[in-house]
Amino acid sequence: MRRRATSCEGNTLVTCSEAGDEFAKPVPCAASQTCSADSVGAVCKAWVCQPSTTECEAGTDKRVRCAADGLSVAEATDCAASGQHCFNGECTDQLCEPHANFCDGKTPKKCDSTGQQATAITLCSDSQYCDAPSLSCKTQVCAPGTAVCDGNTATTCNADGFGYVGGTDCGASGEGCSAGACVSCPSPADALRIVEVHYGVPDYVMLKNTHSKCYAETAGIGLRVAYMVRTCSFGDCDEVRYAEQILPSRNIPPEGVIYVTEQPISSVDVTFSTALTWTGQQAGMVSLCKGACGATDG
Repeated sequence: MRRRATSCEGNTLVTCSEAGDEFAKPVPCAASQTCSADSVGAVCKAWVCQPSTTECEAGTDKRVRCAADGLSVAEATDCAASGQHCFNGECTDQLCEPHANFCDGKTPKKCDSTGQQATAITLCSDSQYCDAPSLSCKTQVCAPGTAVCDGNTATTCNADGFGYVGGTDCGASGEGCSAGACVSCPSPADALRIVEVHYGVPDYVMLKNTHSKCYAETAGIGLRVAYMVRTCSFGDCDEVRYAEQILPSRNIPPEGVIYVTEQPISSVDVTFSTALTWTGQQAGMVSLCKGACGATDG
């Protein structure tokens, strides 16, 4: 008597009768099985992986390629060995820190658990940038990539529009910044003008930088106040009094103002070096000078 023999026909298990004169009814292998034959016979075996696919081994960074029959791994690659991660069957660089929030250009995003994908938290407008510390959209301070002035420094707006790249201090060469370039400036005495004089409480003189592009430095500029004081009730008893001083260093921006006053209200104001006794009925004169004012000034 012959032994019953088994073989594969496609993915179907076929069994020969003991007499060898006929086959039993073919038995298809179940789902996720492959018919496998060897010298002993044939049997339906369970897959160890999805046939002919490449995927990531669970819990590792190994990229595995499954054999066509699903019964073995044809190739395995350790992505971690090259500093990469396995994602969707490929060795790839990590896009972001898993679960972390970050700025992708001008868009705030949240990284997923794999570090390979991220979703937008919000969308910044064209005039905004993504602020990394707060992970929010903030208004640009300048147009990205353009030549601009940061105070009196000629510089370039950075790619995101929230700051500056490099720069030249125009003031170091006695110039002012205009449209991102250093331009020649007049002397402070030529740019500064007396625009208001106040008699009362407090007494003050308002000085304005009339230039539209250049800063004006007050150091060395002289200020002289001349005013009449009546010293008696009858006769010609008017007396001219003077108060004069050299102004300290103050950097006044284009079209900015500064006060020389008895009661400063900001850190840039200058205090009169001499107490004044102006009243609203008194005549007087205020002069600006290049250096100390002389006897004929005011």
